Amino acid sequence: MWRQIAGVILRNRIVILILLGLVTAFMAMQMPKNRVTHDVSNLLPKSDSTAFVFAEFKKKYGANDNVFFISTQDASIFELEHYKKLEEFTRKLARFPSVDSVFGVTNFYYLGKNKKDRNFELRHGGGIMSSQEELDRLRKTLYDLPFFENLLYSNKSSVTLFAVMFDGDSLATRKRNKLVLPVVDAVLDFSNATGIDFNYSGMPYIRAILSKEVEQEIFVFLGLTALLTSLILYFFLRSLKAVILSLLVVLVAVVWSFGLLALLGFKITILTSLIPPLVIVIGIPNCIFLLNKYFAEFKSHRNQAKALTRVVEKVGNATLMTNATTAAGFATFALTSSVLLKEFGIVASLSIMSVFVLSILIIPIVYSFFAPPDEKHYKHLDYPWVNSVLNSFVNIAVSYRGVVYMVLIFLAIIAGYGISKLNNDTLIVDDIKEDNPVKIDLRYYENTLGGIIPFEILIDTKKKGKALKLSTLRRVERLYDELARFPEFSKPMSLLDVIKSSKQAFYNGDVREYNLPLSNEVGFIYDYASRSNASSNKAMNAFLDQDRKELRISLKMKDVGTKKIDEVILRLNNVVNEIFNPSKYKVTFTGVGVIATKGVNLLIYNLLFTLILAILLISVFMAFMFRNVRMVMISILPNLIPLVFTAAIMGYFNINIKPSTILVFSIAFGISVDDTIHFLSKYRQELLLNNMNIKIAVIKALKETGVSMIYTSVVLFFGFGVFMISNFGGTQALGMLVAMTLLIAMLSNLILLPSLLLTLDNLIAIKKSDTDFFDQDHHIKIQQDS
Repeated sequence: MWRQIAGVILRNRIVILILLGLVTAFMAMQMPKNRVTHDVSNLLPKSDSTAFVFAEFKKKYGANDNVFFISTQDASIFELEHYKKLEEFTRKLARFPSVDSVFGVTNFYYLGKNKKDRNFELRHGGGIMSSQEELDRLRKTLYDLPFFENLLYSNKSSVTLFAVMFDGDSLATRKRNKLVLPVVDAVLDFSNATGIDFNYSGMPYIRAILSKEVEQEIFVFLGLTALLTSLILYFFLRSLKAVILSLLVVLVAVVWSFGLLALLGFKITILTSLIPPLVIVIGIPNCIFLLNKYFAEFKSHRNQAKALTRVVEKVGNATLMTNATTAAGFATFALTSSVLLKEFGIVASLSIMSVFVLSILIIPIVYSFFAPPDEKHYKHLDYPWVNSVLNSFVNIAVSYRGVVYMVLIFLAIIAGYGISKLNNDTLIVDDIKEDNPVKIDLRYYENTLGGIIPFEILIDTKKKGKALKLSTLRRVERLYDELARFPEFSKPMSLLDVIKSSKQAFYNGDVREYNLPLSNEVGFIYDYASRSNASSNKAMNAFLDQDRKELRISLKMKDVGTKKIDEVILRLNNVVNEIFNPSKYKVTFTGVGVIATKGVNLLIYNLLFTLILAILLISVFMAFMFRNVRMVMISILPNLIPLVFTAAIMGYFNINIKPSTILVFSIAFGISVDDTIHFLSKYRQELLLNNMNIKIAVIKALKETGVSMIYTSVVLFFGFGVFMISNFGGTQALGMLVAMTLLIAMLSNLILLPSLLLTLDNLIAIKKSDTDFFDQDHHIKIQQDS
């Protein structure tokens, strides 16, 4: 079959090149549609109950993750000259197209009592000040309003806070970064101009900065990966044509991967951003195996046409299998419930198969236009150091198999202890390095204001109007007392604070009256509230649904890790059930913190599921290929051992299991099994050529495929090593762990796999009828051609 495919490719080479050019041009035209995101809300499927609650919350109360916090501990902002500049600047910020409003000491509203109309009215604080005395009165007014403590100021940490409210619809568009980042730049410019130091954080800021870094890293990784693999290829192959052609193959594949993302409507996330570099790293080994086969064939018989045909005929089968198994490993992600993983799995699997199509077409076609290779082009096949290394592996497999097994058992025992130390705790911003400004400011807000990650408690009283009853509010006050015992949370905000502010306003702003009304005071205060206009009741509506049966308690929490958040939610749930009888009240938790925690846990579960599924799926491929159960077991074992060792290293070096690190196992397994397939495919061919002599077949297969296995492993090692320069700790860990896993996998396939084949000689004897699943006459042709 592959002989016919080779004929079709070489006879229609011009047409194929034109078609490839048109497809590539079309994919390139889609690339401007790509957009980058760093959003945790897509960790959960829309059908998930937690995601549904969060979506319903947003419908009722609006976005709670659209606030950009700006703060300073510089007391000079309450000096008239600085205040004037700040007031002018906040008005400037409010005019930015994506900004709904700016809320701070220069612009805030509070409840006041209108004795004439017997209602509450919103009074404007801040604005233009004409004297220092007027500014001092403003400051006293603000600090006499406990409602704004930890919202606009903090007595404890002397922090003054501003909140920039972004338009939720703007944040949902592809231009989000272009809308948020100019605001950040404006604050930085104002800080430099005035000398006032600001800290800033908030979900829009975190997402925009991290999305920008992801976007920048894509091009850095692409450039470095292409450069590094080019240098390594040239060092091994000593052929500029081979290097340029290999780069052409993978760069076209990169264009196709970006085009696929755009065509499918997927955003570039921290996971999908890895696909283009992955395409380069995984595509180069394809080129190495094809080029090495071409040079080896031409060296053997000096017939270029025959050599190009043999490249497709002899390596096409194995290359298809290696790419199919790798793609299958990635495709298993598409079966998960995580949107993030689905998108990654679909595009990665399609991109890997596109690499196969491009390499099997472009390399034979382009080389058919070139002159036959010179001796220097295949000199690399006989490097003395490579032959020396391979002879050492042959000697170990033939003479020291017992030592190999003893060392393996010893290392397995050590690995077992390391695996027992694995930890699955994950931070919401876990991939950010500690010296990253985003992380530094996040920790600052956690220490001064209790955190910035939104966390919401929704209390459904199950009866219309019950949320406003004094008995409900007293229960909320009890919950406030309990929440104060949770160091993970900031000060809560709810309807309770609005009612307390109403009482304070009723008593003409007396700060001592900021508390829950007594039974005999409720009527008077509600009487004033009922006459107030809609704008005066705006704060109440932010914490209460239309039917007055559900109230909202809004908090900010620290990024303490998914394991800790699970513990906190469990403790909080017990507290809530004691205060709010579950038969009369329904209490739910939502917000970015809850979504991220459940999403990360689900992601880890899905990744474990896909790893097991990938192993089973690749085992089926092997069974279909060899039709021998024992061969399947032998082929899988050398690729599982590196995963075990990697898990042990993670345990010993305290590298937590999280989405970025658990991805290592699926990626590494899908790639490392490629070497096994190439080795066993050659081994299967040599069995027929050597009268089913397993020892000779193993040695010849090891010597021929070992060269390409070493070359590809070096390329993969350094290709994934590029990820270690990332600004994201998870991407760094992924690069280091995959590189290390693939290096161990190379040694496992070059030492353990041949040893197992020789040890289990009779048990794995393959019938001639089982040696090829595509073409039963294939090996007869090989023998005739040989």
